Amino acid sequence: MRQRKVTISYTAFKIMIMAVVDVYKTETLVDLYGNKKGLDYIIDLAFPSQKVKRKYSEAKPGKGTDFDGCFNFKNLGDFHSHTDYQGTATNTNPGPGDLEYLRINPGKISIIASVKKSSSKYEGWHHDVTTDSIIGLWDTWKGKLKIRLRGYYYDKRKNNYPCLELDLTKDLKDYFKEESLFPLKKKSDGGK
Repeated sequence: MRQRKVTISYTAFKIMIMAVVDVYKTETLVDLYGNKKGLDYIIDLAFPSQKVKRKYSEAKPGKGTDFDGCFNFKNLGDFHSHTDYQGTATNTNPGPGDLEYLRINPGKISIIASVKKSSSKYEGWHHDVTTDSIIGLWDTWKGKLKIRLRGYYYDKRKNNYPCLELDLTKDLKDYFKEESLFPLKKKSDGGK
């Protein structure tokens, strides 16, 4: 069986990345909206949760608004960050709370961003085929941040949490090529 694919729109991607940078010292939590086509997901909108109890190592949703069904979009799952603030190791592996969310919400996806300070030279955004992730370095007012996105879902039949193939819509790829900010290319960096 082929890997499930998630396509992220221009609008959703920008909101997801800005949400990460905005609350870098704590986890961000963003609801993802779009549609499912067969086994694949198309994320059209991302809505940062305003009523979140944030810590540097977790974000718990408060009572908020669920936009499921608005604009003919469904809630597909969440996007959140794992940050290196306060010296904690950061990665895109789901933690126990992430796995529980996926297990009790079958059909939902979770995209995790690892965020860490970096002194690397700008190398653009790229798709790392060895880890099925999208990686970029963003020079922000908070310093350079290396951001890696990776997605998961719960396979009830196999009782495991496979990775999703992440992709971007053509308009987003074209925008980043024109702006020289996102030369998306397939690259293997050995998971570093």
